[in-house]
Amino acid sequence: MDIALRKATELDRRHFLKATGSAGLALSFALWPSGLTARSGKDTAQHGVRVSAFLAITPDNHVEVFVAQAEMGQGITTGLTQILAEELSADWDRTRFRITTERRPEFISPNLYGGIVLTGGSTSTYTFFEAMRQAGAAARTMLIGAAAKQTGADISEFHADQSTIVHEPTGRAWTFAELSEEALHQPVPSDPPLKPQSQFTLIGQSRPRLDLMDKLDGSAMFGIDHSVPGMLWAAVRHGPLGRAPVSSFDGSVAVEMAGVREVMAVPYGVAVVADHYWQAVKALEMVEMEFEPIEASGFSTDEMRAALTTGLTGDGVETPGKKGNIDEGLKIASHVIEATYEMPMAAHGCIEPVTCTAFVQGDACKLWLSTQSPTLDAGYAADVLGVGASEIEIHNEFMGGAFGRRTGREHIEEAIILSKAVGAPVKVIWSREEDILMDQFRTAAMVKGRLGLDENGRPIAYQAAVSATGFWQNMLPDWYDRVKPLDVPAFSLLGSDYGTEAEDGRYMPYLSPPRIGPWRGNMDNHNLLLIESLVDEAAHRLGRDPLEYRLSLIADERSRAVIKRAAELSGWEPGEANTSRGIAFMHNKNYWRSRLAVVVELQEQDNRWRATTLYCVCDSGLVINPLLAKQNLEGGLLFGFSWALQEEITFTDGYPDQRNLYDYEMLRIDMAPRLVVEIIETGEEPGSFGEVATPVVPPALGNAIFAATGQRFRRIPFAKHGAPL
Repeated sequence: MDIALRKATELDRRHFLKATGSAGLALSFALWPSGLTARSGKDTAQHGVRVSAFLAITPDNHVEVFVAQAEMGQGITTGLTQILAEELSADWDRTRFRITTERRPEFISPNLYGGIVLTGGSTSTYTFFEAMRQAGAAARTMLIGAAAKQTGADISEFHADQSTIVHEPTGRAWTFAELSEEALHQPVPSDPPLKPQSQFTLIGQSRPRLDLMDKLDGSAMFGIDHSVPGMLWAAVRHGPLGRAPVSSFDGSVAVEMAGVREVMAVPYGVAVVADHYWQAVKALEMVEMEFEPIEASGFSTDEMRAALTTGLTGDGVETPGKKGNIDEGLKIASHVIEATYEMPMAAHGCIEPVTCTAFVQGDACKLWLSTQSPTLDAGYAADVLGVGASEIEIHNEFMGGAFGRRTGREHIEEAIILSKAVGAPVKVIWSREEDILMDQFRTAAMVKGRLGLDENGRPIAYQAAVSATGFWQNMLPDWYDRVKPLDVPAFSLLGSDYGTEAEDGRYMPYLSPPRIGPWRGNMDNHNLLLIESLVDEAAHRLGRDPLEYRLSLIADERSRAVIKRAAELSGWEPGEANTSRGIAFMHNKNYWRSRLAVVVELQEQDNRWRATTLYCVCDSGLVINPLLAKQNLEGGLLFGFSWALQEEITFTDGYPDQRNLYDYEMLRIDMAPRLVVEIIETGEEPGSFGEVATPVVPPALGNAIFAATGQRFRRIPFAKHGAPL
């Protein structure tokens, strides 16, 4: 069992009080069947079975919320806890969360890949919103039932308030802890009454993160921090593309160095295991190694760009959302705007490099790491060992950045092989150079579009094509078998709010030699770049203001409100001296359920243009925690600005040209623009905030550059491909 405690009001981290078996309440129930009864639980550390689902109540009347979603900086452990505490009527100052990696049905993300435990796609809040509400409401109902049974009074005479149950006629009150044992014998309601939104006291409030103090005082544990008694350390060096097998190596010098326990080949490299990490690093420098030639060992960016360009000329695969007669629409159009945009591969650049600690004992294996999916990583480990996934025990920790990177086979496989070889726990840490080489990069992409306009300038036909690599084929082959030949780049290519009558999209798959994985913003990074740039080009072709033009096309009032407010915040005024602005908009109707507009403001300084301010307005429905929502938007804005400005991975002879943070150029603090963020709250259900801002920034920046210079730059990152920034 892997449980970490976070308290709302204390600075230290303590192990969970082992009392759920004697005097605490552990509610364990799947909410979808009816007629279930909660069962009393025993602490797993003592009895090997944990029977809790979403919450526990301790003898000292703390509410503990079980969260299986990975905490990678987005604040999900606070947000989900806030939802459950709201329905439970818990005292927030006595509420904390417990991280769990148990792979049980209640924790499965049903919206992701047929149902696995996975944190991704900015889906956690809306996926578990209803489940957390029902868990809190069910527990509240059962606690009230326990009080009613003790007193013989009717349940209508009781209410929950601040982790107590109050009998309204007499004013008598019981703590949740005092009622917990009796509550265990109450039936679990299949449809517990939920609070109306007007009665919310926690949802919608800007509460500080529950993990804040742990991260400020340094007690928070990240994957790279974990230490196991008797643990050894390993450094690894890999070959071209991180895919070439080792043909030979000479570790004779390294094996004689102080602290070195083992020098051996792993599937795509050579590892040194030592008593301390730096011993392993220095010894690895002395190892000479050769790698077997592989088909793409000479892979280069020029080769990839040629393949992507060729891909755009093919027929491709039809993407979702096709409608109308595209050929007829383009034929009758008074104007046709046609352009191709391009973006490169990009690294995740997490501040914490990839690491994994493994301890293999017979068929059983324990892993300590930072992972977005215990399900996937347990599957990788089980495959390496040839055992069932139940033999793999995952311990998840905080993450020093994720952005889609925190799952994968290679680091897990290496740690397992090395632990098995030396008979001890082994922690593998990839250096920054290896972390970049072995990254699951964001796909490079070329997107080509044709936007047909009628005599009044309204879009009547939109033909789009994307040449890129999808990550399902590489990372989720079982899921890919269900949906192929479609893959991630094919989605959200069509379906904007601009009211186009005919739309046709094509996906041209390109099988990238470097590994490709999810990356903050995913397909919207390239697909939104295309449509928002073309709409801007159309406005300028027609001699119209890009803001006014967008508003003339969009009927959805919530979308219009977001765009108007972003313009108001920016003081949108075309033709202002030494200042130019560009705008972009996104309405993701499906998996993010968000509307967002970004205005980028440029000012001319010393004959160059500098982005001074990003204005952002977002409508993602009900807001659980405005503070966390704003922080997520701010992070997404800077993330998108960084890659639009200067982030780029290029390859020569099978190796990335950028190997560390000094040559993989990310945004520095002196380059960061001012951020102005506003959230419009609408509706009763939450959407997403974690990724939504990232893909909107690049087209807004490109549009601002055109407004400033009169030149349209169509290759990202702009600063490296001609833009005067």
